[in-house]
Amino acid sequence: MAFETGNTKGHPEQIMNFLVYHSKLFGEKHDEATALKSQITQEEISHFTGAPLETVTSILDELKNRKLIDFSAEFVLIHDIRGLERLAGH
Repeated sequence: MAFETGNTKGHPEQIMNFLVYHSKLFGEKHDEATALKSQITQEEISHFTGAPLETVTSILDELKNRKLIDFSAEFVLIHDIRGLERLAGH
């Protein structure tokens, strides 16, 4: 996946895999989307993936722009889990 957000070396896949993994463990289906039941902060994603916080923010913004996910302080909603898996290399 090509991200134009600076040095993201390897991090997009790690972040997407993290989201896919957590959606399968903690996800709750809502119509066509999956909501993560547990609240996960960008700082926690950074910690678990080893990606700098700025990279996590940039990648999540890019995934949101591509309409794959939506997020706020309270939730992460995955609109296209298969698309996210494809981009992550599954």
